[in-house]
Amino acid sequence: MESYRGSLLLLLLFPIAGAGQTPVPTLLQAVEAVYSKAEAMHARFEIETVNQAIGEIEVEKGEIFVSRPNRMRWEYSEPAGKVLLLDGAYQWMYLPEEGQAFRGEQNETSSEVTLALLADPGTLQKRFEVMAEAAADPTAPVGLAFLRLQPRERTEDFKYVVLGVEAASGKVLAMNVVDTFDNITKIRFSELELNPRLSEKIYELK
Repeated sequence: MESYRGSLLLLLLFPIAGAGQTPVPTLLQAVEAVYSKAEAMHARFEIETVNQAIGEIEVEKGEIFVSRPNRMRWEYSEPAGKVLLLDGAYQWMYLPEEGQAFRGEQNETSSEVTLALLADPGTLQKRFEVMAEAAADPTAPVGLAFLRLQPRERTEDFKYVVLGVEAASGKVLAMNVVDTFDNITKIRFSELELNPRLSEKIYELK
């Protein structure tokens, strides 16, 4: 579940994409124009994970930091002290209740999709089929257009991702990740900054 937290993007031509009937090509151009120029990103996030089997909902909050080409940090305030870090070589998860960090491979997860957005948004069309998502998410910010990213190759981490794009700015403010058990992780971004000045120490696990 933890391996795919996190935010984002798209490419391909389909006719319509939700809110305001914004054409998908228009959205893609807006997104590419914004993220192709971004070397770094910072935002606040709220994650809601819905376990379909038992009807349980978990909510987490914090800040996300991303730097091109392959580093990312999810710093949690709820639960306090939790950290998910991609340092360019490995993926680390620090759980304060365990008092230790767990290391894994930095692989093709939805976090990697977010990194790919900054590094080269044009490569995502090779990995995903992108189409309009007909069912808008009522829990997402008002006024977003929704796009579904369907992996071209089967992945064990998720079935598909739905992105909520602010058409006027090209920013991705929402991401719904559906895993292979149909559990849904909803990620909402706010106070999103592109090209902030980030310290190198952010990507160190202490």
